[in-house]
Amino acid sequence: MTHLSHLLVAASHGHFKKEQAKELRVLARKSVGACDSALSIQITHSIAQIELLDSQLDSVQAQMAEIMKFHDSVIMTIPGIGYINGGMILGEIGDIHRFSSPNKLLAFAGLDLSVYQSGNYSARRTKDVQAWLQSAQVRTHERSTQCREEQRHLQGLL
Repeated sequence: MTHLSHLLVAASHGHFKKEQAKELRVLARKSVGACDSALSIQITHSIAQIELLDSQLDSVQAQMAEIMKFHDSVIMTIPGIGYINGGMILGEIGDIHRFSSPNKLLAFAGLDLSVYQSGNYSARRTKDVQAWLQSAQVRTHERSTQCREEQRHLQGLL
């Protein structure tokens, strides 16, 4: 109890005292789960798995960043494309220089426009976009939107 009360006093900068620590302890006993050791073990292992996955994700992201820096691809000059999205796109298309024109790359990705005509009716539509590219586009758009919102916020502060 002493540890909890000292922690509470320090964290609240003296606002909460030992009485509030006692109340908090009583409330915690009434509100927090069951006294089941199997559940405790399961929760502990779940937390450990989450921490492991987080560290593995950080490692993979760092490795992808190093690989993309090494390749120094022109794809990284596109606004909103980071190391992860750039790596995904390059992983799918391979060497970007194998496409003799931007239109051929767009056609490969399914982003080229097609014209459909019938009598007086004419329409333009895109072909089916590759799933991997659509995923990268969504993430790039989200990041680009977030950057614009942050920029507007910062400009408002000036």
